Amino acid sequence: MAEKIAVGILLALLRQFGALEEDIPTMLAIAQMESGLTDNIEGKVNDNGTRDVGIWQINAESYWEDTEGTNDNKLGPDKFTKRWMIKNGGELSMEEFRERVLNDVQYSTKFSVDLVEERRDNPISYKSDDPFTAWAVYTKYIKPYLEDGTTKVSGGIQKDMDIAVSYIEKFDSIEDGKYNPSQDKDVDYFENSLVDSVPQPQPQPEPDIGEPEVEDTGEVIEVDSTPKHIDDRPEEVEQPIKLKSSVFLRNLDKVTRFNEPDYIKENYGVETPVQQVQKFSLSIEDAYQKYIDAINK
Repeated sequence: MAEKIAVGILLALLRQFGALEEDIPTMLAIAQMESGLTDNIEGKVNDNGTRDVGIWQINAESYWEDTEGTNDNKLGPDKFTKRWMIKNGGELSMEEFRERVLNDVQYSTKFSVDLVEERRDNPISYKSDDPFTAWAVYTKYIKPYLEDGTTKVSGGIQKDMDIAVSYIEKFDSIEDGKYNPSQDKDVDYFENSLVDSVPQPQPQPEPDIGEPEVEDTGEVIEVDSTPKHIDDRPEEVEQPIKLKSSVFLRNLDKVTRFNEPDYIKENYGVETPVQQVQKFSLSIEDAYQKYIDAINK
């Protein structure tokens, strides 16, 4: 099922995975033009029969090598992709890799950040000194805007282009929580989608240990028959906490210190969100909530 990702979450993930600060506005614009910041979607069929997938519209087949003169993908992942997978959870088949970049926004964002770094460090191998040319929308739409201010596009994607440009021109507003583009496809999602709720602990039933056996000695025991007070008030149920994206964005200065886990642990007594996801198998939403609760104490 397609899932729209709030721009504040994607911004935090880009920082979490080490994107250069000057690259982030461009990468947000790329994601907007590629997918409208929507994860778990497939693009139209390409000329070679493949599809680009996920929020970054990654073409898995393009990172697998073919037997000469074919598109059979039988030679396995290219050198960069193989190294990257080994460092990030283990080598996958092409089908498994495709599934991960289709519906795992953390995995695909980490891959995209590292791909940009790889292409920047190896311009000769990639025949370009511009690391963003891995995405066709960058070359066709975003680069012309960056070079000469061109914002008019055709093909029914002007709305996405306007939003992409706003991510670049209003980047500071995204950080201070004031950004709320009226042209966004889903403003309510932007305002409210960081965290749905924090799961509440469920009460555990007391074990039935039964009545202890008492030996009958024939002794008469007086019993206090005074009626006991019974508290029949309804039990209060703690309501789930909801955290809006605007709150999250106002705390970005704290939330984005992901590369300093020792600092986070020492000062806030909590693991970074990415560590929590890996260590406790939490969802990213629950990890962010636990993290923000700790740093705001």
